[in-house]
Parts: sequence; structure tokens; C-alpha cells
Amino acid sequence: MKKTRTIPLFSLILMLCATSPLFSQNKAENQFDCYDGSQTEMTFCSLKEFRHYDSILNVRYSELMRHINARLKEESEFDDSFELEETKAYKSKIIESQRSWIKMRDKNEEVYGLLYKGGSMAAMAMNLQLTVDTQNRIQFLEALIQIAEN
Repeated sequence: MKKTRTIPLFSLILMLCATSPLFSQNKAENQFDCYDGSQTEMTFCSLKEFRHYDSILNVRYSELMRHINARLKEESEFDDSFELEETKAYKSKIIESQRSWIKMRDKNEEVYGLLYKGGSMAAMAMNLQLTVDTQNRIQFLEALIQIAEN
């Protein structure tokens, strides 16, 4: 019989909670309570939680692109070729960064899938990792938006 090593569910949740802004001290901020119920309920809830944060991420990314595009338009109207080229390069790097981040996020999900391969909590563990990575990316994009607004 092949012996597999898995991390207990409680340890996984504790580890992800420690790194996640979702699980703050303020209960009002935590609209998802996915970790009390059957495994199926927790898995579906964790997927719903990920989709929620993924939609926030998409809004933030679009907001950042709007800021950059407005800056590009402004710079092209003033015929500031140096600033225009700098902003085009910045936009290109943001797009490249986002594409790379998506690949990294998906690889992280695969890592958790392998940790729990064949187990009933594999999908939930993968969803939790997607959520944590997405929340961290939201914070990154929000910092760039804040810079763009100043």
C-alpha cells in the first residue's frame, strides 16, 4: 500500500489564515465562514470565496489600466514623448506581471492539489490557495492604484 503524506486540515486552514488578510480580527470584514460544515459545503464555499476575490481583482486591474490609459492619453496630447514611452513601458510591464502572476497562482494551486491528491479536501485546499494568492495580488494592485492616483 502506497503511503501518502498529507497536512491535516486544521494545519492547512491555520497556515492560510495566518497569511490571509481575509481572516482579520474584525468579523464584519469576514463575509465567508466556509470552515464549518461538511467537506462538500466547505469546498463549495471556498470556491465561492475565491470567485468573490477574483471578481475584486478584475475590478482593481481594470481600474489600474484606466489610470494608465488616462495618463497615456494625457501624455500623447502634450507631445511628451519621453513620458509617453515610459508610461507605455510601465503598462507593458504591468500586463506582463499580471500574466506571470496568473501562471504562478495556478502553479501554487497545483502544489496544493498534489499535497492532497486523491483526498476529499484537495479541491478546498486548492481553492484556499487561490484565494490567498488573489488577495495578495489585490493588495499589490491597490498599492499601484494609490500611486497612480497621487
